[in-house]
Amino acid sequence: MDLSSTELHREILLDHSKSPQNKGQPAEFDLTAEHRDRETGDEVVIWLSLSGDALVEIHWEAKGSGVLNASCSLMSEHLKGQGIMSALSSIESFLGMLTNSDDIEDWEQFGDTAALSGIRHLPARVQCAALPWRVTQTLLQG
Repeated sequence: MDLSSTELHREILLDHSKSPQNKGQPAEFDLTAEHRDRETGDEVVIWLSLSGDALVEIHWEAKGSGVLNASCSLMSEHLKGQGIMSALSSIESFLGMLTNSDDIEDWEQFGDTAALSGIRHLPARVQCAALPWRVTQTLLQG
């Protein structure tokens, strides 16, 4: 990854951390879950609105690092509007790449969410970035 990509990713993460998307409890929702990571102290609540087999809305609240907040925001934007099976596939791919992939081309399918790709080199932050995705995965799997 070149310096300009690194700077762009840093800007995206900072933007989503400071001006998060889909933050806050919605008036109506179909599924909700909350989780506190004992190791990091991060806390997240996820609310999902479904229509048939589609994920219509994702809202969230989080207490923790800027990485956690940025990941929640980016995840909610990336998964919103996907079918449940597609969302589960995206989550699985994201979590796999976050922990295993050095191939930056794999990240292209995630658009702005690819800004989290550099986190995989910071083991202490991987859990922060993965938390909202894992909670959403658990919700969608029933």
